[in-house]
Amino acid sequence: MVLSGLVLAVIVATGIMTEQVLIRQAETRTELTSAVSVDHALKDVMTQMLNIETGQRGFLLSERATYLQPYYVALKQLQKSRAALSDALGPDPTIVAPLAALDNAIAAELEELDQTVKLKSQGNLDEATALLRTDKGKEMMDRVRDAAQVLTTSEEHRVDRSRAEYAMEIRNNYWIFAASFALNLLLVLGLVQRMRYAAAQGTVTRQSMESRIDELSHLLESARARDEQVHGLSQLSRFLQSCKGMDEAVGLLQHQLPLLMRAKRLLGRASRSTLSATGEIGRGGLCPFAIRSFSHAR
Repeated sequence: MVLSGLVLAVIVATGIMTEQVLIRQAETRTELTSAVSVDHALKDVMTQMLNIETGQRGFLLSERATYLQPYYVALKQLQKSRAALSDALGPDPTIVAPLAALDNAIAAELEELDQTVKLKSQGNLDEATALLRTDKGKEMMDRVRDAAQVLTTSEEHRVDRSRAEYAMEIRNNYWIFAASFALNLLLVLGLVQRMRYAAAQGTVTRQSMESRIDELSHLLESARARDEQVHGLSQLSRFLQSCKGMDEAVGLLQHQLPLLMRAKRLLGRASRSTLSATGEIGRGGLCPFAIRSFSHAR
């Protein structure tokens, strides 16, 4: 009973650990998927920033408003890309500061780009060109790239840390599973040995009971034989008492002994009840009854 309980407990514990491993594996897969989503969202943000900058440069060089169409399209797409980046990063407190730095750099770059576009649209080409030559836009764009790189590096570190923790948990669980399997095997072997021992004990007990029953049967047979002997002696005593003297008893015995031996052979085929009936002695005496029985037997 105790071994069965231990086997059940180990199996339940193994099942719980397996469930924990599967949950942790699902979490790691989710983190990897999130890392891929973050990488795609960052690349999309940088692509839209480049599209905005390209549209601004094309408008300044060509002085044609048609080049502003990709500029405004990229501005709208940048908002969607930024929202997708927030969803991919999730509520991780470690990326709050890098994300804020990225937002500040993007806002500064967009402000510089928008200022040059407005100056050009108002006909202030010289002021727009002068602002462009200050390299302020390049500095803002470098800040955007640096902030994006910080986010990428932070996400990579987080994923690497998660992978290392998961690998360590896998190794530990392998050892735990191996120990659990060995313990289960030992418990099962112990349970089998206990069942074999119980079966052997049952066999020994059954044999002992059969031997005891045989012994009791022999004792009953012996007791029955002694009862028959006592009954025979009692009948002989009553026979002797029914005779008038020893001479009559001896004479009857000498005369009837051959008949008795013959009757014994004949009655050996009869049932025990019939034999007992022929040995009944009435109150009037055994001798006349025996003579009549033996006469009929003859």
